[in-house]
Amino acid sequence: TGSLGDPIATIDFGAGPGPGGPISNVPSSYQYTNQDCPQEGFYAIRSSTFSCFNSDWHILPFDHTPSDPNGYFLLINGLAGPSLVYQDTITGLCPNITVQVDAWVMNIFRSSACSNSGIDPNLTFSITDMSGNLIAQKITGPLPEVDPQPVWTSHNFLFNAPVGGSVILKITSNAQAGCGNDFAIDDIVFRPCGPTITTAFSNNAASPLNICETDQQPVSMNAFYNGNYANPIFQWQVSNTQGFSWSDIPGANTLTYSAVPGPIGEKWYRCLVTDASFGGNLSCRFASNPTKIFVVSPPL
Repeated sequence: TGSLGDPIATIDFGAGPGPGGPISNVPSSYQYTNQDCPQEGFYAIRSSTFSCFNSDWHILPFDHTPSDPNGYFLLINGLAGPSLVYQDTITGLCPNITVQVDAWVMNIFRSSACSNSGIDPNLTFSITDMSGNLIAQKITGPLPEVDPQPVWTSHNFLFNAPVGGSVILKITSNAQAGCGNDFAIDDIVFRPCGPTITTAFSNNAASPLNICETDQQPVSMNAFYNGNYANPIFQWQVSNTQGFSWSDIPGANTLTYSAVPGPIGEKWYRCLVTDASFGGNLSCRFASNPTKIFVVSPPL
């Protein structure tokens, strides 16, 4: 229950016009290649992969986020498991707060390959503290082969962030080597879980609200907080980029805010809540739904 805060950490493997270079997060048991079709025991950082191994692999024309055609994903041709395929340190977590990890994975093997008996990947996502003590674990189970088109699937789990706010993420391949056990990983996101906060227009108007550029009156919005913080702190924000980036509104620190949106375009508003005990840690702020105002030209 509750709501998810903005991402604290996102592992998307970068982007670029060609293959990505080697990364230190993959252990030395796997060798790097810049080729489209890594052999067994190799990995690649790719934005696409085509016609591998006599078309035993699916064609992947882009990563998990097709809006970024140059976005990379991690492509693995697995060794016999268990084998560590990725490790990273995540810092800046809000201490003693529940955190959600969400990762997108794909079995890139066609079901018709290997005489319909290919080895399905099976991954374990582990979270440990900085001393290596296990905090939480998620086992995907066998990732099924999907035809005719490959499918990214989401796997998520929760853990409680330690006092120091830092953890280690490990991804392990559990399946055997051989014909199959080939997979892609992308967009691993860490988000804090917190109390529920929602916003709405004070007059109960539906969002988005259309207003005329030449006849603007202050628009009042309310936030509704459902939580048990001893000393809640509120902060309204505005976005001119349809929610891709947000800016704090100076002095807007109560459950009610009134705005005159300004020039033609979209203005999104939301309210954040945190507790004074978190000492300004930005990863401990939790956001409401966006309330949207569209400023339009006057009729001709």
